[in-house]
Amino acid sequence: KSNVRDYLSTADIGFLPSEFSGESFPLLIIDSLFSGRPVVCSNLGESAEMLKTSSGDSAGITFDLENGKVPVEKLSKILIILANDNEKYQQILQKVPEAAEKFLIDSVAEKYIEVYKKVFRK
Repeated sequence: KSNVRDYLSTADIGFLPSEFSGESFPLLIIDSLFSGRPVVCSNLGESAEMLKTSSGDSAGITFDLENGKVPVEKLSKILIILANDNEKYQQILQKVPEAAEKFLIDSVAEKYIEVYKKVFRK
């Protein structure tokens, strides 16, 4: 779909229980954050870092795979907590704008320019 963010904005969370060990930088996380939604996902690749704010707080919850598989019972407990504990949900929801900022094109371009400047100074 070309309007993935429209769908994500109608949800309470972005949800990515992936078992793909090659997961590196899931775009679903960026789309969820840009849709104003926190994320629950497998702790693969850069997922945890992508959700992190400058204070170290997270705009979501990551979980580790167990023997390469999604731990269904553990994941269901996470979802139940978020569904029933509005305070917990609001805590991670409030982190979404800051986590999303680092993926804005201006921020990304600025970081690339800094790297290029460092390289060319040498």
